[in-house]
Amino acid sequence: MERTIYSTKTRPQRLCKECGKCCKIAVSQYTYEEIEEFSVDKDSEAGDFLKVFVPYKNLDEPQKISPKYVNLIINKLKEQGKYKEGEPVFYHCRHLMTNNQCSIYENRYGWCKRCPAHAWMLMPDGCGFLGWQFALREQIMHDVRKLKEYLYECEILYGDGEIPNKNMTVPQLRELLSSKFKSFERFGSLYW
Repeated sequence: MERTIYSTKTRPQRLCKECGKCCKIAVSQYTYEEIEEFSVDKDSEAGDFLKVFVPYKNLDEPQKISPKYVNLIINKLKEQGKYKEGEPVFYHCRHLMTNNQCSIYENRYGWCKRCPAHAWMLMPDGCGFLGWQFALREQIMHDVRKLKEYLYECEILYGDGEIPNKNMTVPQLRELLSSKFKSFERFGSLYW
């Protein structure tokens, strides 16, 4: 059986159920004030974000759309110390039409094309990408474990010496892999 390769570059758009939830309940890792500040500093993505997304005044509207998703995000933000009661957290896209289609689909922004951006991105309940994200997470964890096994094997066989046919030492490999694993630490890669 051939192994399916999952990656954010091969995200199958056909999985989208066109429910519009990700457009109706968008979230930024930054506060509204930070986004405004970044947009003044000519940060094009922040400026573009404010051109596309409108903040909700309160939680009522997003709660009607998907209370489970809203609560999941709020809890995650609280865990990270990034939730401030009363500040805009959720946004809706001004280009989403009543039929959940995008009025600028052919010219939509990069973050829309890249959604979900990674395997651990929180997505609305019922999203068609949830299975794809699960498979991608499993593949990443498997690949990290295999690289760790390879490192351990090299440490046992070569100590801190040169790895045959690799043109690097074990410490160089350790440093290289450590930098690769760093981006997954917040998802638990230390324990994979």
